[in-house]
Amino acid sequence: MNGQKLTQIGAIFAVIAVLIFLGLAIEGKAGIALFNNSTNEEISSDPGEPISYIISNLTRPAEVEITAEDIQRIPKVEGTVLSNGNGNSSEYEEAVLNSFLEAAEHFSGAGAGMETYKIETFDLLTDPDFAEPSFLGREKGVKASIVYNSSPGVLENTYWGHLTDASVIAYEIYGSTTGKDTGYVTISYMTDGKQSPRFQVSLTAKEAEAFSRDWTEDTYLPLSAWSAVTIDKSADIAPYENIDTALPASRGINSLSSDAAASGGVTDEYKLYISKDDLKDLLGRYSTEMQNQIQLISTYSADSDFRGMADASKDMINRAAEIEDEITQIPIPPQYTDVADNFLEGMRNYQYAGTYFWYGATFTETEPVKTGNNYVQQGFANNNDALAALDMETIETDVFDLPNGRIFPDAKYMYENYEYQDSSKRNDISAKLSSFSCTNMYTLIQDGNKERNVAGYGYKYIFPVVEFHHLGYRGSGSSRITTPATKDFAIIYNGEEYSDLTPSPYVGRTLDETTYIDPIGYPYYSVKLDRKGEFEGVLIFLVPQDFDPAKAYLKLDLGSEVAVWHMVPY
Repeated sequence: MNGQKLTQIGAIFAVIAVLIFLGLAIEGKAGIALFNNSTNEEISSDPGEPISYIISNLTRPAEVEITAEDIQRIPKVEGTVLSNGNGNSSEYEEAVLNSFLEAAEHFSGAGAGMETYKIETFDLLTDPDFAEPSFLGREKGVKASIVYNSSPGVLENTYWGHLTDASVIAYEIYGSTTGKDTGYVTISYMTDGKQSPRFQVSLTAKEAEAFSRDWTEDTYLPLSAWSAVTIDKSADIAPYENIDTALPASRGINSLSSDAAASGGVTDEYKLYISKDDLKDLLGRYSTEMQNQIQLISTYSADSDFRGMADASKDMINRAAEIEDEITQIPIPPQYTDVADNFLEGMRNYQYAGTYFWYGATFTETEPVKTGNNYVQQGFANNNDALAALDMETIETDVFDLPNGRIFPDAKYMYENYEYQDSSKRNDISAKLSSFSCTNMYTLIQDGNKERNVAGYGYKYIFPVVEFHHLGYRGSGSSRITTPATKDFAIIYNGEEYSDLTPSPYVGRTLDETTYIDPIGYPYYSVKLDRKGEFEGVLIFLVPQDFDPAKAYLKLDLGSEVAVWHMVPY
């Protein structure tokens, strides 16, 4: 009898072991490693259980061959999909995950810095007496939370950087088989350890349908197109949007009257609308505000103060958007809706101008500034039409200073001399950028030793050669000059400033005149020159691999003045 009991107990444990094994095996299917696999693998999960999935190819194209070493090195993005509903809906969650994975392959903004993600689904009320109308009676809501790099790049940390990837997620979900069941999609960006989002947008089914005809993978929904927006002001996310790829989402005036009557044809018996005089005062103040904003940007531009110009441009974008929102909330008399709409169009053009000014100032590019000026002119024209229709004084555009269409307008070109005086004003000096070359590596030869330096992936070395000449002495004092130190030089490219890396030719306190940068030349260092003396040397900078000398500048800080050269000949 004891033997029979032992046999039964053993059988029970065997069954339990098999069940545990099968359970672990099934659970194991939930975590699938994806290494540059662009195909849709089958994802399996028990109903009501979170689905885990690891993404490993956000930053590497699928067609690029990778090694086992690469697999260990490439950062992996792990996340889950969780249903907060009551029913058996694992099929819906799996389909949402597939849409999210498809979107992740096309991330080009802030989403490319994703470290983890969490996707949640929610049951929605469908009873027409209680349901939210903009959900169109659909049963499910989706929230995708992305935890991303706490230090996104300059362009990634913009409205565009967040909206372009949020748009891809919403596009894929609404365009998939889950779209017909989805009432809203929310995309939330946050940094690790934070509960509140830095940037969050929501798009209802109703809004998604409004854009379905024109919405493609190559376009994105601008801020004004989303149903709800939350932005952490302390995050300092730049209000830049890419006008070229944004879907139009302009708002007009919704008059309290359904009849847009001709001017003077509508009475306001019950004082429902703002008066003409109040409207004139309001639009006049708004117009003056924008002129002052543009003038401030122009001042920074004239001084080549790009940080100031970029900050002022952000302020103009934000203020023009606030004015647009304020005007749309005002009860405009029906006979003046066209006037208000024209003024609103001007505000949008000022926002577009600010966007291009910000980009040009941030990345030190000239064409965006010129494009921004065109939008300012369009904004002036829109506002002047509105002001004239109200018998108001218009903007005198012919005397208005616009931002300079040139970055560093006084910059010299390669081979051109920049002449200046020393601090005593007794000696005349000239400086020149005489040549430029680049390579991925160089060898420093010094004190009988050789040191090989490699730029590393994504970077390269550039080697500007600079010359200094003592042109003449004005008398009364020392005729000897000291050339600038290497730390006084910098490269400006795409809005970033790169510091000098030139090695010193000194070994301890002893000058080693044989110090050589192979295969470029002898390093530059600060020297003393007597009258008619001259000196030439090589500087070294580490810059991105895509460095374009036509868009770059060499800057020399002389204390009381700054010399700048284009890194190409005229």
